[in-house]
Amino acid sequence: MKKVPLSSVLMTLAAAVCLSGCGGAAQASSSGPAVKKAAIGDLIVGLTADGTVALPVTNLNFEVEGIVSKIYAAAGGDVKKGDLLAELDDADYQLDIETALNSLAKASSNYDDAVWQYEYGLKNDKMNLDSTRASLDAGFDESGYLTAVADAETTLADRETELAEAEAAAEDPYDSYSSDRQLEDAKATLAQRQEELDEAKASAGEETFDEYSYALAVSDASAMVAKRRAELTEAESTAKSPYDSYSSDRQLEDAKAALAQRQAELDEAEEAAKDPFDESSYDRQIADAEANVTSKRNAYAGADASQLESASAAVVAAETSLIRIYEDMAKARLKAEEDAAAKVDAARKNVDAAQQALDRLNQDIARAKSNAASDASDKLATAKQNLQDAQTSLEKAQRNYDDARSAFAESGSKSVETARKNFENASQSLTRLQEDIARAVQNAEKDADSKLKTAMRNLTDAERALTKARENYEKARKDYAASSAKSESSYALQLESYEKAQGGSNAVSNAAAAIKDAELALQEARNKLEKTRVYAPIDGRIINIGKKEGERVTAAAAGMGGQMIFGTSSSGSSFLTICDLSAIYLSANITEGDIIGVETGQEVRVTIDSISDTTYTGSVQTVSSLPTTDSSGITTYAVTVKLDGADPLIKDGMAALLTFIRLERPNALLIPNKAVFIEDDRQYVNVLKDDGTYEQREVVCGLTNGTETEALSGLSEGESVAAGAVK
Repeated sequence: MKKVPLSSVLMTLAAAVCLSGCGGAAQASSSGPAVKKAAIGDLIVGLTADGTVALPVTNLNFEVEGIVSKIYAAAGGDVKKGDLLAELDDADYQLDIETALNSLAKASSNYDDAVWQYEYGLKNDKMNLDSTRASLDAGFDESGYLTAVADAETTLADRETELAEAEAAAEDPYDSYSSDRQLEDAKATLAQRQEELDEAKASAGEETFDEYSYALAVSDASAMVAKRRAELTEAESTAKSPYDSYSSDRQLEDAKAALAQRQAELDEAEEAAKDPFDESSYDRQIADAEANVTSKRNAYAGADASQLESASAAVVAAETSLIRIYEDMAKARLKAEEDAAAKVDAARKNVDAAQQALDRLNQDIARAKSNAASDASDKLATAKQNLQDAQTSLEKAQRNYDDARSAFAESGSKSVETARKNFENASQSLTRLQEDIARAVQNAEKDADSKLKTAMRNLTDAERALTKARENYEKARKDYAASSAKSESSYALQLESYEKAQGGSNAVSNAAAAIKDAELALQEARNKLEKTRVYAPIDGRIINIGKKEGERVTAAAAGMGGQMIFGTSSSGSSFLTICDLSAIYLSANITEGDIIGVETGQEVRVTIDSISDTTYTGSVQTVSSLPTTDSSGITTYAVTVKLDGADPLIKDGMAALLTFIRLERPNALLIPNKAVFIEDDRQYVNVLKDDGTYEQREVVCGLTNGTETEALSGLSEGESVAAGAVK
């Protein structure tokens, strides 16, 4: 532990000390002020408060009552953690353990019997359950239906591939490579015939004009007329039957079939709801349980006095089992009725939903037909107008050509006539080729569209075929299930009963609970036996023993590891009190005006009144937030301080002075506060000279604690100053 010279410190930090004095040299007098030397020391500024030593103690008590048989510790003696301190007479508690062991052995035997009976019954139920299941599983061969479904899935995959190919072909139905080459050749031939015609006219002395352009315009217009005529033909065909009902007809058939299926399911559910529960599955259980009750009653009637208790319990258990079976049957009947009602309700909702779906489909088809007719009518009108516009364009191109030709005189030259005829033939060939190409494009588009529709229909048929195959499979399963409904119902009840039995029986549960109760009673008896001994929870010193050997103690709520508190006065009526000497605490009450300057971890200097010339160091551990107001109205807050070490001289309850350090100036030149006085706002001291007179000297002062002041300049160590006024 750190020890420092004892200093008397006060609370006040003074910025300056105003004391009266006089200047000039003066003769030292035996009746004058005291003289103090300026000395190097530590100047401490802080808050002081009275405190009390409060050693931490732990109060120990027995948690069970009894007679103290042995005390192994003595007041004032030191103990180590884990030392046995005292014990009670444990004869009664040992007897309780023996009784608890006997009860546990009996409960274990009863449990083994209950488990054997339960497992035997469970095995029989499992054999019956497996037999019923095997007979149900053997009746339905699903391989043919699964093959049909697999074939339908394969067909559907093929149709999806065909549709993808048809869609790709519909995007570019006509291969124009060959026709483009023919069209280029025809145009080149026409241009060649134009050159030959121009040469013939030139030889005959006739004027020439660009017949090629006029002829080409007539040819293009003629090809457009052919295209528009083909479009009109297609529009007229579509207008006769604008709506393709193939897909919608399939959808209608499916919707009607779904409605019929849902109606059949409703009829089936309503029929099943008339008698939803089959009691026959419980006949064997009831017969077995009644036979068991009869057997147990007969056994009770022939039991001797020592067996009456167990025989009576067996009768109660058998009757309880029979009652439970009837309760289970009643619950099963109620559940079957609820399930049947729920199925009828669900089936009605399915019928309503199917009817609504059919109604919506009819509405959608009606709208689709109306829209298709309207679209077909619009397309027909557009096709007619386009054809009329194309014919008008052709007539205009022909007039332009005729007008251009009539504007030039025609010669009777045979060569010119031949050249003109060749030109006209080339022009007509180009026109026919363009018309042929237009028809070919139209036919290719029509053929691609037809193939696409066919592929879509084939896909729809494949989807319907797959759906039908799956429905046939499900229907076959349901038909089989319906034909064996009684067996399924019986199996379901057997399975429910078996699964419930798997969860355990009341007899086993009660026997297991009895074992648990016996184990708890045994553990409680052992715990009480252990509580007849008190052990030291910490290293420390015994400061109080409240009982003697042979005296009775009552059970206390606090165990041997009781809560640590401060102050030996808190031992009260405890059986034994241990003081922890490894740590020394002090408590102090700080007024509300000073508590702001105290905080956790703050350094504290402590002096014990009865231990002179020694100062201890420590730190603030806790600062209470709850105020205490005494009868005079003074409000204080409790502060706990822990010393940095232990001292065997310190006793609980000793008075102490605590200094809460705020500032500390080590190695300062210190003089008494009374030595300093002020004149004209300057600080002075009277320094004693060798001849016994005083010299008034200006100084600069620093920190003060109210008793001593730090001299920053003007003085040297060892010089003497007057601690008061000099006359």
